Amino acid sequence: MITWRGLTPAEEGFVEKLGELGVDADIDHFDAGRDQTDLAGFIRENLDVVKTRDLI
Repeated sequence: MITWRGLTPAEEGFVEKLGELGVDADIDHFDAGRDQTDLAGFIRENLDVVKTRDLI
């Protein structure tokens, strides 16, 4: 999960609902901290992972 401004109640609720539905999801979180450079760097450095996972 890549977030722009951290885990807000929306993301927390989403993850909670997945658990309630019995979805076995392995969720890794990256917070871009509202920084386009950090986001681009994360994607560039983790491109192999980004290409093989479903991103939210």
